[in-house]
Amino acid sequence: MLVVVSIAALLGPTPGEGAATASGLALGFATVVKLTNGLIGLVLVPLVAIRYGLRRAALVAVGGLVSAPIVIAWWPKGYVQIYDGAIAPVPAYSLDYIGPNLRTSTIFTPLMLLVLVLPSLVGITGIEGWYARSVIVTPVAVTALAYSGYYVTDLHPRFLSVALPFIFVLFAAGARLLVLRVHHVLWGLRG
Repeated sequence: MLVVVSIAALLGPTPGEGAATASGLALGFATVVKLTNGLIGLVLVPLVAIRYGLRRAALVAVGGLVSAPIVIAWWPKGYVQIYDGAIAPVPAYSLDYIGPNLRTSTIFTPLMLLVLVLPSLVGITGIEGWYARSVIVTPVAVTALAYSGYYVTDLHPRFLSVALPFIFVLFAAGARLLVLRVHHVLWGLRG
């Protein structure tokens, strides 16, 4: 939810300094919950810089860094402590995990991915402007890249859940385009 709030703040009409800072704060606290949410912030900051300038991007970054002491304090008490200094009992990331994660996921089966991804790809074209499109696609792309090769994604698809709200937005945009296209074709047949 914090990532959704962050993205919503960045997509408002010309986000001011308060919205940029709030977006960074939300991303920082989201990183406390899941470290890979910080990667989303790392991609968003340059996008904000290109669209709104360095000052707004710096506010997003500084807002996110407010949570750094919490992340630093927690890290040694999380997986590192559980697994005696490692982040996992096996190699945590490997390209070898991608296939099994896709084939044996408890939720994101190949059919489910097909149902979600195809309309979402159409929906990307329905989002107006490179900035909005990029900001909405960022959590999906970063999350997919971060967890496709993670050793337990197939058993714990919750790792991918941060992407779902944005996939639903893209899905809705794709569905809207398809409905408009069908309406246009049917209207053309009537005339």
